[in-house]
Amino acid sequence: MAIMVLSFPLMRAYARRVERSSLDPTEKVHRLRRGPTVYTLVAGVASTVGAVELVKELGFVDVGARLPILLAALFLATIGSVTGAYLGIRPAYERLRGIENTGAQAPKRFVRVILVLVLPQVVWLSLFVSLRHRIPGVAILALALGYLVLVAASGPLLLRAAMKTREADPATREHAMRLCEANGIRINGVRIIDTKHDPTANAAFAGFGVGPKYMFLTDHLLDQFSDDEATAVMAHEIAHRKKHHILLKLVAVVLVIVVASLVLALLAPSAHGRVVGLALAITLPLVLFGTILLVNGFVGIRLERQADDYACAVAGPDATRRALEKLAELNMIKRRTGWLWNALQQHPGIQQRLDRVARRTGPEPARAGRRH
Repeated sequence: MAIMVLSFPLMRAYARRVERSSLDPTEKVHRLRRGPTVYTLVAGVASTVGAVELVKELGFVDVGARLPILLAALFLATIGSVTGAYLGIRPAYERLRGIENTGAQAPKRFVRVILVLVLPQVVWLSLFVSLRHRIPGVAILALALGYLVLVAASGPLLLRAAMKTREADPATREHAMRLCEANGIRINGVRIIDTKHDPTANAAFAGFGVGPKYMFLTDHLLDQFSDDEATAVMAHEIAHRKKHHILLKLVAVVLVIVVASLVLALLAPSAHGRVVGLALAITLPLVLFGTILLVNGFVGIRLERQADDYACAVAGPDATRRALEKLAELNMIKRRTGWLWNALQQHPGIQQRLDRVARRTGPEPARAGRRH
């Protein structure tokens, strides 16, 4: 509880200190982005350690009855810490990014994103806790896989629910649709994400399997990027679909879950006593989540490199380089970042990506229409 309550004042003090420092603006923005992430990770570890110590002190007898309560408390503490940290750094972040004060709208948007992206996790965790003693472990794994596939397939719907989007104008839609078709990809539409509250140039491809598939573009990207630069960004996203990157990430997550289940099965006989078993049950979700983050992070870095290579082949190395340069400049992204941050972001550092593009001599770009 203390970690959750302190998140806002601690991060507000941290943000003020960063803002007043002599660092360059991009480094300041990077630290404001990194601060809440580090705080949340530390808060998660500290909350888990506290829960385990509480279990050991009280010696709860009924594991089944206590586990859902403790997991729910951990979840609420984590969400509270994330929210407090975000609200703490937001004013300084807005000033550094030149964002007009968004008043009460920013917290509302943040809460909406949290609810849309986190609520499915709550549903899955509740289902897992309620069924863990009633169905075999193989069935639990099957449910986990089904859940992951469902979330991946409903990605476009989740994004539309989490962010304010609109239909693309005819020229942008035609350009994106032709580019996808030229590269063997079919999509249901193109959506524009309004970023007036936080001007960000970005794009995303969402959709998996037989579900709906959409290309998402931010209005800031369309306003600031030339046709060939926008093509490079879209080609990068098309590569994620064409090379089945979503499926590869799902496989990585499933492998982690399978390995964790095998490890748990081996540890279970040695976990004498219900208190030890409860402590193990509390720490397992955190360890599993951390492992998934790191594994998906390193897999994601490799897949991002493949997508950059594909963008070079479609739009040309020069357009891809210019697109990356603009992404770094407009989004105020630090050029060189450490391996842990890159893994958490599932992206190589911008400078690493630029260095890789500079070594390429890809073919002439495949033309697929222009935006007007």
